[in-house]
Amino acid sequence: MSFDKVNWAIPTGLSRKARKLAHAIVKLAKKRDWSSGGQKVFWSPKEWKNKGEPYGCGSELIILHEGGDHAPFFSLDYSSYAGSYDQYDEQSKFLEAQGFWIEGLYTWSSAIYES
Repeated sequence: MSFDKVNWAIPTGLSRKARKLAHAIVKLAKKRDWSSGGQKVFWSPKEWKNKGEPYGCGSELIILHEGGDHAPFFSLDYSSYAGSYDQYDEQSKFLEAQGFWIEGLYTWSSAIYES
């Protein structure tokens, strides 16, 4: 699989900073040719809450990563499965430079908050 524009679509209802961050992540995903794992990657907090999810609703952006090439970048669990935490460490620095931090919600999703 490779980058699929449809599943990397940026949702409406994000703050200006979160939208800017999502565009930066999409740029990185294109550059690295990350697949989405066949699912919608980005969720707004409102979409997430309407889906009935109890965690991460106060965040700026939700990312689903199960089955996607971006999973080791956003999930400690998937980094562990890949045998190295290098991608996760890289993500922490990437988000910090943008003014954000990440919280793992489930093995398959993470919430991003403004610092």
